Amino acid sequence: MPESTGSNLYDKLGVREIINARGNSTIVGGSAPDQVITQAMDDAGSRYVDMEELLEKSGDYIAEILGVEAAYVTSGCAASQTLSTAACMAGIDPDKIARLPDTTGMKNEFLIQSKAS
Repeated sequence: MPESTGSNLYDKLGVREIINARGNSTIVGGSAPDQVITQAMDDAGSRYVDMEELLEKSGDYIAEILGVEAAYVTSGCAASQTLSTAACMAGIDPDKIARLPDTTGMKNEFLIQSKAS
């Protein structure tokens, strides 16, 4: 590992910082959260809660703010795509939901819009 005299994690790892001219983009680290967000993250990180209850209540809260029927918090884009796909396949059938990831007999074809040329 390269030697570094810096004090931040990136310096310690020998990773160069860049200027983000892309906006929020995973390829450059996602986003830099506002101080209000990092304060909430610090507060939440020092406590323990039942994760299923947290997911349910946070989804309810977000759905209410957005004025939509339901919302579900995920860890990122890939997780949301996976859960959305599973929901399309299993629907509200509790037996199919319980069988996942076994998708035998479920809807299994998806159309995905390709990028325009």
